[in-house]
Amino acid sequence: MNMACVALGTSKNTPSFFKALSHPILRAMGIDRTGISIILAAASLQHPGQRGALICELGNQRVTKSTLSILLEHGYEPDVHDLWSVLQGMVVTPSPALASGKKVFEALGIRHVSLDINGRDGAVLLDLSRPLNSSLHYLLGKCDIVTNFGTTEHIGESEYINEPEGYERLDIWHAQYNAFRNIHGLARSDGGMIINMVPAAGCWPRHGAVEYEPRFFHALAGAAGYEIRNLSLHRPDHDWSAKEAHLFWRLLREVLRRQAYSLPDDMNAENVPALQNYAKEEQANVLSVFVRRGLHAFPDQQAFLQTPGLHLKRKAQEASDAEKHEFCLDSPRMRVPHCFWEMAETGACKVQHSTPPQ
Repeated sequence: MNMACVALGTSKNTPSFFKALSHPILRAMGIDRTGISIILAAASLQHPGQRGALICELGNQRVTKSTLSILLEHGYEPDVHDLWSVLQGMVVTPSPALASGKKVFEALGIRHVSLDINGRDGAVLLDLSRPLNSSLHYLLGKCDIVTNFGTTEHIGESEYINEPEGYERLDIWHAQYNAFRNIHGLARSDGGMIINMVPAAGCWPRHGAVEYEPRFFHALAGAAGYEIRNLSLHRPDHDWSAKEAHLFWRLLREVLRRQAYSLPDDMNAENVPALQNYAKEEQANVLSVFVRRGLHAFPDQQAFLQTPGLHLKRKAQEASDAEKHEFCLDSPRMRVPHCFWEMAETGACKVQHSTPPQ
């Protein structure tokens, strides 16, 4: 069934209605259930009730379908455009977009800005591989929360992809340095939070130019003076429960009814199931939550480039079958410091200090 061409009941405003809903199916790594939980918890820690917190996203992120029930609990009311976007994408990708991060966060009273070289969804058009300049004085050192959800692994990627015979590795390393230095500069020095969720090494073949081990973030936190609130491995969390699937169909019927439309009776959770992420057992991201306290300087470029656990990926045509099918979590390099497993959304993470793994 083509979700973009679903037959609905008629109404006098049919042409304008369908014109308003006709947009491309959006697919992205996006912010999943775990991601939105941590961001909203961080916003509540920064500002009681989360309203008024300033969040800066690296990349104009999409909030995926798995966040629906959590957003409802926080007072977000999905409109027909949100639900129709999910309907269009749910049989094509396991992580269809519900809405843009900007739309969701601003509806919840959170001040929002995103930085992205594509300039979409109201993002500030910016190349994050270069140092931020004084034109962003209104953001530098003022952000309560800075997020990096699947963005930095693509910074420097153009050099990696566009040079088939050879490329300057240092260009990619410099781009990575500037990206993480920019994150540091955006966060408040008196308790600003930094949330990274990026591909774990070996877990996302042919995705991005670089990949990260947990020890990279452990070492980065020490070098930059961050307090670690969470450092763990996280599987993509885009799938619905049966209860959530039925909730989606009920909400969709309700919003369409307000527009004088109705869905055929046989369109329901049983007959039109959402695509499941069957690859999630072979995928993992490194999740880190840091708190910046004090005017600790970001490490210089030479020190950053010596940080362990940051890898340049092999090009697709060079990737071996072993890399393609590697079960990344079996690798010793995926070891996470045992003392940083508590999730940030509890709001009461007790960090134990111990000697980091060598």
